[in-house]
Amino acid sequence: MLHFEDIQSSLHKDVVMHRLKLHVPGDDKGAEDAFSVTRKRMDIATERAERLAARFSAHTAPQPFTAIVELVRLLTTLRR
Repeated sequence: MLHFEDIQSSLHKDVVMHRLKLHVPGDDKGAEDAFSVTRKRMDIATERAERLAARFSAHTAPQPFTAIVELVRLLTTLRR
């Protein structure tokens, strides 16, 4: 979701899925081409995730928080 919107509040998963389908019509969670669709917006998503992590933590529920940016950084360094 952070690839497409600057989220600053918690959202129910159904709302997230609905809004994602507005940005990527016809896409389903786990689709094979998901990375190709979001790759070009990875920098903005990373920046947004870092801003959320600076404001909130996993312990501030229900505030938005993601640590996925750490996993993405690791995975992108493993590319050959």
